[in-house]
Order: sequence, then structure tokens, then C-alpha cells
Amino acid sequence: MRLTGLRLAFERAVPVSAAADLTVRVAPVPVLTVLKMVAYRDRPTERARDVADLAYILTDYDPGDRFADDVIDLGLSYEEVGPFLLGRTIAEMVNDAERTEVERFVREGSDEDDPSGIHAKLLALGPPSWRRDPGELIQCMRAFSQGLG
Repeated sequence: MRLTGLRLAFERAVPVSAAADLTVRVAPVPVLTVLKMVAYRDRPTERARDVADLAYILTDYDPGDRFADDVIDLGLSYEEVGPFLLGRTIAEMVNDAERTEVERFVREGSDEDDPSGIHAKLLALGPPSWRRDPGELIQCMRAFSQGLG
């Protein structure tokens, strides 16, 4: 098990009230995204659930600044904004080793020619709309990558 990205869980954890007398620190979605990408690439045969989680994180991420002027000025479609903002948030927090892992995941997730790779798993485990139109997955990965810069 590689520890790449684990520092983010400690540095970026946010307090969440679990009960009246209990607060726990939880890693936010961008951190979980990095950790899941690293975990999957480390043990792909054991971590299919991470790919499914990542597919839905990529499509459902909404930090609340979806309609900020700088985002609107980019001319992204509504479906591209979430992955773009997630990529941008991740780009701001990762170190070089973490960035390399994320970029490898994105590159492999965009590779339509690998029938047993991440792309195929994202299609199989992700939103049904990706199976109907695989171009949506490519569009999502492209927007995420654009956010990474």
C-alpha cells in the first residue's frame, strides 16, 4: 500500500459533528478523490469500488461556485463544470507525486483503446448515461484534466 496522498487527509480534514458530543475530522471530496485514484492504481484488481465512486464523484461534484464569473467565462457546459472545478481544487492542493498519480489515472481513464483498463471500468461502473454515450466520459475526463491545468 502506497501512502501517496495520505498527507492530504490529515492536512485538509474538516470537522464534522457526528453527534451532539462528538466531532470527527473527515477528508473532503477532493482529498478522497486523490486517495481513491492512488488506491485504485496501487491495487486495481481489489479496488473496483473506487472506480465506481470516482465516476460518481466526477459527475456529481458541486462545490457551490458553479456559477462564478471565472467559470462562466470558460464557456463550459453544465456537465463539464463539476469535473473542471474538482480538477482545479485538486491542482491547488497536490504535490508533485500526487499530481503524477492523478494525471496517470486521468490519462488511463481517457484511453478508449484499453478494453480492460480504467476507461472500460469507468464506463461499466459509472453513470448509465456513459454507457449510452461514451463521449460523456471523455468530456468529463477532459474537463477534469483542464481543471488540473
